[in-house]
Amino acid sequence: MTLVQPSDADIIITDPHAPDLDILLSANALRVFWAHDHHHTFAHYVMLLIKANIVVPAHFCRRDHLKAFNGHIADTVPATTNQWSLEDIIAFSKRPMNVSRKSALYGGFGAYDVSLDRSLFVGELMARLSEHALSVRRIQNDDDRFFCLSARERYDEWRGYKVSLAAAVNQDIPIRIFDALATGQIPIIPDSIVNLNWIISVEDQRRLGIERYHADDPASAIAAWQRALENFDRLGEKGIQNRIDYFLKNHSLEHRIEQILGVLPI
Repeated sequence: MTLVQPSDADIIITDPHAPDLDILLSANALRVFWAHDHHHTFAHYVMLLIKANIVVPAHFCRRDHLKAFNGHIADTVPATTNQWSLEDIIAFSKRPMNVSRKSALYGGFGAYDVSLDRSLFVGELMARLSEHALSVRRIQNDDDRFFCLSARERYDEWRGYKVSLAAAVNQDIPIRIFDALATGQIPIIPDSIVNLNWIISVEDQRRLGIERYHADDPASAIAAWQRALENFDRLGEKGIQNRIDYFLKNHSLEHRIEQILGVLPI
């Protein structure tokens, strides 16, 4: 995703998934690289770290090694949903739902080699819950049903559930937290995440119905899911809209761009 890419740009902001990265990071502009995967793997974009003028980490954890490749490391700016544009979220969220949201715990996770503990944790939850909507998927599987869905269909699937699981890889800030809020879900979030209270204040967590659980503890996660279900039902339709509005006002891609521009040492 290239955030700023006019041909005469003074600043180019890009993440690891943008097309034509080599061209972007060779442009005659201030080249800002928003590093999303530095917390668990970055070998595939070391050259991009070197070519960038400024690196913006997406996580508070495991960022010191970036200084070995680039001397200009800015403050952390978390990632956000990359499934839907701002316009899509506004349009999709206004469409009427034909069915009620399900109570089953939702979440599809990639089977990263570096996150075996997370896969085992999700697998244990799947074994303990008689009904769930959890899965561990092979990364970049073109035959996976979910990745064949349109943006609207993916949004409808997410908003078909009340509560989703966020499970961190090496204390990162999972993007699925923002996916959940953008679709009106309540995410349950592990206590291992670094600086969550800076991203979402304790007051807002409480207001939105967010629950925390002890990392890698299935019993704690199940208890948090049950509390979140109670919160969801108590907060009702107004709570769904409040979570979507909170995302749009605080965590959209447009808001992240403003944050990135605010941390640049220029």
